[in-house]
Amino acid sequence: MQEENHVFDERYSRGAAGLAGAQVEPYEIWLEDWSIERINTNNSDDKNFPVRLSGTMEDGSAINFVVTPAKPLTLQGEEGFDKKGPEEGNASYYLSFTRMDTEGTVTLDGEEFEVSGQSWMDHEWSTSALDREQEGWDWFSLQLSNGYDLMYYQLRNRDGSVSEFTVGSLIGPNGEKTTITPENVTLEVQDRWESP
Repeated sequence: MQEENHVFDERYSRGAAGLAGAQVEPYEIWLEDWSIERINTNNSDDKNFPVRLSGTMEDGSAINFVVTPAKPLTLQGEEGFDKKGPEEGNASYYLSFTRMDTEGTVTLDGEEFEVSGQSWMDHEWSTSALDREQEGWDWFSLQLSNGYDLMYYQLRNRDGSVSEFTVGSLIGPNGEKTTITPENVTLEVQDRWESP
């Protein structure tokens, strides 16, 4: 953990032979040996939480977390519909749990570490993301010590300007959302990172 490496993995599969799937009762989503499953507890009337997230990556790194929302669900954009460009298809559905109480274990280089803290979960899906005049985006999420959370993304146009569809949210301690527009934010590049 001292090397400050970023570890990630991605995979895809299919529902055939039970390789991937989802079910409502009991609540579970799986992709081969990765899974999200609801844990039955006597302490919660919530039908969706707490959940256990577990999975082992190709390099042997692994997570095994129990997560429970500490704040209500935030619907980004307009009631969860987040417009990203002028065309009808330039949009996504975007939901966030900005604070989730998280505890469990992380395995790195064969050593298991107990961890606890707060995590952030985004779920976003779309048919297309960017307009042909856009070339990319910069996305930020911050959990502030006063209980507020900030999500902001800046969409970049091919001509170097900031897209008018750039937007963010300030989420209060009780889940109240305030929209942040690009007129209220200035981003300045301080450094650049190159993938090894």
